[in-house]
Parts: sequence; C-alpha cells; structure tokens
Amino acid sequence: MSAICSSLRFAPGYAGSSFKLFEVDEPTLQELLKDDGSVHIKGGDDDEALLCTRDRTFVMRSAESSNSMLLAPSRPPATGAGELSIQASTSAHFELLPSAPRVGQLRGVLGAWPYAGPKAEAADGGEAGRERPSLAQLGETVQCSDAELRVALKQVRGLCVNGGWCVLEPQLETDIMDVVLSLAVEHEWPIDAIPAADCVRLSLAQMEDFDALAITHCLRCHSALAEAPWDEWVAGTERASFALDPRAISTFRARCLLTQCDEWPRDSFFEAWGGSLSFGITPEPSDLEGLAISSADGASLQALPFESLPVAAVPRFEALFKVKREWSMAELLPYVRDLIDPTSSAERLVLTHGRGVKANDGSMTYVPRFG
Repeated sequence: MSAICSSLRFAPGYAGSSFKLFEVDEPTLQELLKDDGSVHIKGGDDDEALLCTRDRTFVMRSAESSNSMLLAPSRPPATGAGELSIQASTSAHFELLPSAPRVGQLRGVLGAWPYAGPKAEAADGGEAGRERPSLAQLGETVQCSDAELRVALKQVRGLCVNGGWCVLEPQLETDIMDVVLSLAVEHEWPIDAIPAADCVRLSLAQMEDFDALAITHCLRCHSALAEAPWDEWVAGTERASFALDPRAISTFRARCLLTQCDEWPRDSFFEAWGGSLSFGITPEPSDLEGLAISSADGASLQALPFESLPVAAVPRFEALFKVKREWSMAELLPYVRDLIDPTSSAERLVLTHGRGVKANDGSMTYVPRFG
C-alpha cells in the first residue's frame, strides 16, 4: 500500500483559535439539525454555560488536548497528493453532556412583581407591568430549553398579565381558592365540572380585590389542566368549566395550614387537614411532598417548602442537612429531583453531597459527607 501525502498551507485569512469545536453523538446532532442549527448558550457571569436546543439542555465541558488540531474546510483526497488550506487551529473542544434544566431562579424572577389584582396594578402606576419579563425574555435568560421553560412555568403557576409573566400574590391566591371552594360546596357544583362563568361572577360579588383573570388562573392551576400541553394550558382561562384536581386541592389546604403554623403534632395536623377538605377528598401523605417533613420519631411535622431552599446543589444539600441530619431517599427526593441530570440518578446525586448509612435491617439513610 502506498502512502498518501498532502501538503499543508496556512490560508491568508488564518484565524488562529477563533473557532469552537463541539463533540456530539449522532442523536444529539440530529436534534440540533432539526432546529436548523439554532441553539442558545445561556448563563450569567457566575453560571456554568449551558447549551439549549428547542427541547433539551446540555452542560458545556471544555476538553483540553496537548496537541493542536488544524482545521481545514475539506478532507485530504482519498488518493494522490493534495493540499490542505489550514483556516484555524484549536487545542480544545467542548463536550455536550445532558443536563437537568436550571430553572430554580424562575420562581424568584416571577415573584419579584406578583399580580395582586387590578387595584394594586393601578396603584403602582403600571410599574409592575413594565418590569415583568416577557416569554421571550425568560427564554433568553433562564437556563433551559423552550419546552422545559413552558413546563416550569406551569409548575410554578406562572401567570401572563398583558404580555409580562409573574405569579399571583400568595394571599390573593389563598383568598380566591377559599372562596371558590366555599362556593362549590354551597352551590353543590361537581368537583369535576366547576362552571367558570358562575364561579367568576359569584366570587367577584364577594371580594372586590378579585378579577376574572386571577380567578380563572387559580381554577386552571388547581385543575387537571396542570398536566395539559402548553397551548391547552394557556387557553385554559377561556374554558366553560374546570375539573378540579383532588390532589391539588389537598395540597392547597395543607399549604394553608402550614402557613398558619410551621410545626404540628402529626395527628393534630392530619385531623385539621382532613377537616378542611370537602368533596370526599381525604389527605394523603404524598400530598405533603415538597411542603413538610416528619420528625425523626414521626410524631410531628415541620414545614419545609421546596421554594425556600437554595437553587444550587451544594448550598441546597447544606440547608437540608441543617434542617435534618438523617434522611431517607424518599424524604430527600422531592427536594432534589430537579437537580438530577438525565444520565444520572438520585442516588448518585445524593452520594455526591452526602454519604449513605446502612442500618441492621438493610434500610439506607443519608447523612452529611463530613461531620
């Protein structure tokens, strides 16, 4: 077999190391190409850079090489001699690793200018409306894909007011849901068919701070629409009726009780919780996920809302282990699920920030890595 020789020539417009190389597998490449190569690299000065496609998010990790790679616009000829025109060189490339969406800051961004009703909007001279970010602005700053952003907006019960996104003021949301549930009991409305027009009309007659937008948004967020596709969820405020989700109603009532008092004897809490529910709904422990934790002996409950924890993994685990030194995986999962990358697991994440302790009965708990 004869050797093939090619000569190398640095082009007049040689650009040094101005090119950036990305290493991707074939499925990821096809995903990039289906968006016509449109991707976004997101992150602030203190953030890890993430590359986002329409549907997925990737961490960008730089892989250094001791050798320089020379970049040419075409491959060497298969046979015979030829000349390659070197356009640039590099000694590193980026690997793309699937990542969980980084949406922890979203709740804070939306909560900076909450919607408290039309009177409050008028009182501030329209400042809130000017400060609230649009969906496009959120897409530029929140470290996730467009699809993941829409899922996150539903999860935090985001509300669009005149093109700007926010959340409802917490007390307004509580007051609206209290009135809605009372009306449903009073008028014997089926939980799976709450009439929107009647509900809005009667609610407005009771509370002057309410408006139709806030009321229908509450109905949407506490109904089966919470799991609907984005377009259906956005259009949900125009529905004629709503099927309320029993589990969402149960969680709402639990949240209200924990706001009134952040620590309860377990039996007293479940008694008060059950007494606050209508429509035959009964409390389920799973409805407390991300809201409260049990004491070591199980005799009491302590409020621990997910949104009160730090966004980043290291400070979040530090905060969790300060609240409670020893956790089961089932207890930890509601508070760390959003940190788990697609190619990782809950156990791998937890063991990165803590260590496992195996009891004589074979059960596993997790404690701080040090101390």
